[in-house]
Amino acid sequence: MAVRGESVQVGPWTGGVNYAVPAEDLQPNELFSMENMRVGIGGEVFKRGGSAKYNSSAISGTPTITGLVEHRFSASSSKGYVTAGAKIYEDDLSASFTDRTSSMTISAGDDNTFVFANFRGDLYATNGVASDTLLRITAAGNNAAAADVDSRFTTAKAIEVFDNRLWWGNLSSGVDRVWRSDLADATVYGANAFFQVGEDVTALKKIGNALSIHTTESIHLAIPTGNAALPYKLVQRANAGAIGERAAVNVQIPGSGEVVIYVRQDGVYQFNGDSASKISWKLDGERYWDALNKARLHKAFIVKYPKRNELWIWVPNGASQTTMNQAIVYDYVRQIWYGPFTDVTRNCGALINDEPHFGGHSSGRVFSHESSTLVDDSGAATSGIDSFMETSSPSPMGTDVMLRWLFLRTSFDVLGNYDVLVTFTSPGIVGESSTISMLGGFDPIETSFEIEASSISSDASLASSDTDLGGYDPTIKIRYANSSSEEDFKIRRASAVYKPLGRVRKSGAGIT
Repeated sequence: MAVRGESVQVGPWTGGVNYAVPAEDLQPNELFSMENMRVGIGGEVFKRGGSAKYNSSAISGTPTITGLVEHRFSASSSKGYVTAGAKIYEDDLSASFTDRTSSMTISAGDDNTFVFANFRGDLYATNGVASDTLLRITAAGNNAAAADVDSRFTTAKAIEVFDNRLWWGNLSSGVDRVWRSDLADATVYGANAFFQVGEDVTALKKIGNALSIHTTESIHLAIPTGNAALPYKLVQRANAGAIGERAAVNVQIPGSGEVVIYVRQDGVYQFNGDSASKISWKLDGERYWDALNKARLHKAFIVKYPKRNELWIWVPNGASQTTMNQAIVYDYVRQIWYGPFTDVTRNCGALINDEPHFGGHSSGRVFSHESSTLVDDSGAATSGIDSFMETSSPSPMGTDVMLRWLFLRTSFDVLGNYDVLVTFTSPGIVGESSTISMLGGFDPIETSFEIEASSISSDASLASSDTDLGGYDPTIKIRYANSSSEEDFKIRRASAVYKPLGRVRKSGAGIT
């Protein structure tokens, strides 16, 4: 039966999620909130991949994983390395761990997290702990040995390779110092081969033809001069640097070139080599950034996932949360936010075999992500991913025009015999829910498929389903949710059909 009415569309959600603005003021291409879902290249929203155990047996003592890296010694030789407790392990990239600690000193501690660097094929690692060894591994199958730094310092919190030299920052010889090696030789350090910036060094990141030296209050650049006697000059470029050595990463943005993206207490920033600017304003406010434990943000860390142009920024969400219990995701090509990815606690991460892997807390395990729809820390198959998305609350004719809502048409990809819960709410409508099937009217092959009678959907066929609406209000907000294991869903857009009733004055409170 034909229904006369108007419609308003939300999606595709090419603007990502916006936690800073009320639902009524968002654009139709923005989401009000979401969890455990990502925004695809066409603006579709779908459930994130899950996590699974990487090492089938936990490391003895179930220590917290404090460092993770895939290191390339040469074009034909790569290994993974895991630091856990008081040990460093070599991984053959298929979760076969071999102890390579030898006589090196590594202090166990959840906060004793490592940073790594590849200098001319050698692996260097440091955790900044005063009693621990600066580590070096020169070839696959070798044990760790102490890095030779000419006795200039014994500890460092930051490390980077730039201009064919190895650079160390925040040292035992000065927390505001950055020391550099000789050209092409990480074992020789000249007597005056250091900079002193006057503030605690928090991170080192190369950018273009310079090295950015971060403190919480500034960013300095070490720029090559071409002068052998004075090979670099130091200039200050910005007044807001990274707050932690693992909370900064380089990315290439089309149209902008190379930038450093990093975490500060008030948000996520971008440094282009000349100036710094905040890029996370859509996370501001009580619905997201204000809920983070700022006192622990210096332990935040970022993992780049180039396959999807994503940065996974792990943060502590909760006033008393001490561990990094969720990842908010930034698509650095489209420059939009989505997530967070929740229900998992991680302490470090890296790409292993080009896929994101993360170290767990007090589990002695590394977890692979995006490989399945499992979710919990143990990698058990019994838990599904609790995922949802909430749209903006459009008022298609203005907040002064009362609407009668008739039905909702949801467009989605056909992914399987799965149900998604749809809930619609507004200030004047009590939330009502119903389910739609991701089969989109196609018959499930396992049960009711009939030869020469049933239709077959192609991969990612677009289908739609209608849901009855009810109630009267100028606005409407829609929520889609599914928490079942091994069940995916992908929503492309939704159109809500309404009939305008005209401008109706609302009754006021009090005596008239």
